[in-house]
Amino acid sequence: MMSCKRIRLVVKDSADESSYVPVLEAVGYVLQIREPDWFEHRLFKGPDTDINLHVFSLGTSEIDRMLRFRDWLRTFLSYKNVEKPTFLYDIFI
Repeated sequence: MMSCKRIRLVVKDSADESSYVPVLEAVGYVLQIREPDWFEHRLFKGPDTDINLHVFSLGTSEIDRMLRFRDWLRTFLSYKNVEKPTFLYDIFI
């Protein structure tokens, strides 16, 4: 079973969509969710593969929380002999 890949894109200001949305849309990503009340989070779906691209602003506390959860989940699943998730790759621009 293939799992959805999750990529976190950290930008200077995720509310400034003009600085990154046109570039992502030009390569096929589609803006699916806009959450201004939750860390100015944006979610894009990938063009060819099952990808969730999460966009946050630099310095947002949710970034560290997501990493801690990823690390905990990988450790927990290793005890269960289950395939570890491959998600939360980081891209900083």
